[in-house]
Amino acid sequence: LGAHEWPKHGTCATWADTSGAVPGFDQASYYAATFDLARREGTPDALVAAAGSQLALADLQAMFGGPRKVALGCTSKCELVQVVTCYTQGKGTADDPVGPNARTDCPCTGVRDSHYDNSCAEKHACAEVTILSPEQTGCGGHPSPSPDACGDVLKCCPGVLGPACTGDAECLGESGCARCAHSGHCTNEPRGA
Repeated sequence: LGAHEWPKHGTCATWADTSGAVPGFDQASYYAATFDLARREGTPDALVAAAGSQLALADLQAMFGGPRKVALGCTSKCELVQVVTCYTQGKGTADDPVGPNARTDCPCTGVRDSHYDNSCAEKHACAEVTILSPEQTGCGGHPSPSPDACGDVLKCCPGVLGPACTGDAECLGESGCARCAHSGHCTNEPRGA
């Protein structure tokens, strides 16, 4: 993640304005803002519910505010692989801090017209988009252990969501927990694992 995201995308956020007068993010604050945005926005419930089925492209775009507010990346088989949303940038003042603010229209050039970022609409012209389930992706699909698998002592164990959290400090006192994951739940996985 760090070897791609920061050099490819994060370095564009080092300045909050096009003139280079207002400092933006360093690498740590870029990742913090990214994970905060993911927590704030989440995944639409209708998208989660559609796992393993198909959605009309227009319905999928509507979940994210419409075709001007989202770019959807698909495989050649019209399987969803990425969602790109766009936000206004803070001006770096006390009233308008640096970072993503309100959702805004994505630029036509380079995002909405992209055969990569918006390939569901542009390159593959998908009428229907397949939302793969974890079983279909090969990235999961094995039965998750039940919370009882942790026993009565551990709050965090492999494959089970730990208690809700907003920071590492909330997890460190829980048995079996190592940190607060970007999902907003304590995990037994140490940082960098």
